[in-house]
Amino acid sequence: MLTAVANESYEKFVNGLQDEVVKEFGLEGAGPKPTNARKPTTARLRKEFTLLPQFKELWERIKDKTRYAVKTDSELLLTAVVREFDKVEIRPPRVTIKKAQVQVGTSDEFTPLQMTAGKTV
Repeated sequence: MLTAVANESYEKFVNGLQDEVVKEFGLEGAGPKPTNARKPTTARLRKEFTLLPQFKELWERIKDKTRYAVKTDSELLLTAVVREFDKVEIRPPRVTIKKAQVQVGTSDEFTPLQMTAGKTV
C-alpha cells in the first residue's frame, strides 16, 4: 500500500505527467509496459559506438555493476590460430656459451674473468 501526501508542486507534476501520457497514448491508451530491469537480456556490441568518448565515459560508470559473458566458437578460433601459426617462421633458439671465472672481493662485489671466447650454437 502506498500513501502519498501531495503538496501543490507534486499535484502540478502529476497533472503534467498525466497530460503527457494522454497526448502520447490517448485517453484510453496506456503507456508501454515497463521493462523488467532484472530480467537477463542479450546485448550485441556495436563497434561504431565503442570509439565514442560518451561510450567510454558510460562504460567507466557501469562496468563494475555489469556482468557479461563472451561466447566463442572454439573450433573456428583454433582453425584461425593454427592457420596464422603456419605462416610464421619460427627459427631455432640461439645459445651462446662462455666460460668464466668469478673472483669475489671483500666488499661484496665480484668480477667475472672471461676464460674462453663465446661460442654460439
